[in-house]
Amino acid sequence: NIYYAERNGITIIEYTDEEKMVGSVSGETAALRYEASIKSVIAEKLQAEDEVVIFEEIATEKGDFTKVRSRNGVIGYVAAKDLKDKRVIPAVTKEDTTPENTLPPLQGKVNLVWDMIISPNQNTADSRRQTHEGVNVLSPTWFSFDTEAANGDIINLADKSYVDWAHQNGYQVWGLIADDSSVNTEILTNTENRENAIKQLLALASLYNLDGINIDFERITESLAEYYIQFLRELKPLMSEQGLILSVDLYVPLYTKHYNRTEIAKVVDYACVMTYDEYTNVDKVAGPNASYGFVEEGILATLEEMPKEKVIMGIPVYSKIWRNEKIHKQTGRNETYKFFTDQGAEFVWQEEYKLYYAEFTTVEEGEQVKYCTWVEDERALE
Repeated sequence: NIYYAERNGITIIEYTDEEKMVGSVSGETAALRYEASIKSVIAEKLQAEDEVVIFEEIATEKGDFTKVRSRNGVIGYVAAKDLKDKRVIPAVTKEDTTPENTLPPLQGKVNLVWDMIISPNQNTADSRRQTHEGVNVLSPTWFSFDTEAANGDIINLADKSYVDWAHQNGYQVWGLIADDSSVNTEILTNTENRENAIKQLLALASLYNLDGINIDFERITESLAEYYIQFLRELKPLMSEQGLILSVDLYVPLYTKHYNRTEIAKVVDYACVMTYDEYTNVDKVAGPNASYGFVEEGILATLEEMPKEKVIMGIPVYSKIWRNEKIHKQTGRNETYKFFTDQGAEFVWQEEYKLYYAEFTTVEEGEQVKYCTWVEDERALE
């Protein structure tokens, strides 16, 4: 509980999970002194029925005193005889509190598509003006940090006509902002830089009539985790004032236990769990992008820390083509099929991964090369 005592310019913060004792002035006035002595200087004159917070009782040779805090934020001592109606206000337990953000802001399932946009002219492409049944949120990759300024300034690729078209066709638009490992520390650990980034996000959301912001910070180290959550805490109340939805993108907990999802869940409206990139070049061996077991484990681990109503499962619609145990390229399903079928490869269902697998071997510059892939098709996604 936080309130401002204007008279003395004091902000008072009370923890509601701790009980407190209060009382009121019994006579017409009472002297609030700096020390527990009738000879001490008077800090404030309390009036009849003024309520004070009681900290402790103190017995002295000259009389009994009570340490209190006035409604103006002044802490001092009053004669014990000058107080009446002492009572305890019990602590508020977790069972007694109802979080302001208990239910998600959208009714029903969120079917969101991240729309990869890397240049402004892509916003008006015909392929982006086609409706898709079931989808209700578009999240274009419009915003990123200016790495040269490194002060929270945002590079903007947004387009108002994109938003207008989306709204006319029943979509919400959550503009995505991505982080950059080269400037994360400068931005997240600096109060002014966080404030600068937040102000710009709010302004951009208003300018383009967005419905929400999607925070895609994928390079949060352990040392930055607490600052990342602080950024979200500072951003959310201001977004709520504008009626905006706040969502974040998270890897599966296997990779990012330090993100502290329990605290994140208290702040955001939704968390998109990226249940993919199971195997990368770091593994030094080819493997599926999102096997069934990997996806299930990631979601179940997330649900241990976050309520299911806030969790969106991010699924891949791209595949990795491997060349000799290293990623050759990432591409869509159709191109992946063509790449392998053109070489006579057959796609075989692997029940262990619940994915279709294909491979072929060829010779390039006198060297034998093996290509393989696990493809994300309708059956795999189902």
